[in-house]
Amino acid sequence: MKTLRIISAILSSIAIAAVIPLFALTEAIYGVTAIVVALGFACLMMVFKRAQERKEKKDLPPEPDFFTPTEENKDEPNE
Repeated sequence: MKTLRIISAILSSIAIAAVIPLFALTEAIYGVTAIVVALGFACLMMVFKRAQERKEKKDLPPEPDFFTPTEENKDEPNE
């Protein structure tokens, strides 16, 4: 997912960089198309980011439960 995020970010930045020359040298429709393409790649980048975060959160070990005694605490006498 990280690679897809990087590729989407690079393609989005290339499309953004092409907007001004396209507006200046060609018809406006080409500049608008470049803006739409850049927004599409930016949305893909966010989708890949969320998918990666969900995967990383899923891979983390569960947080300890403080109300359930652990193996270390079972042998100690209660005072």
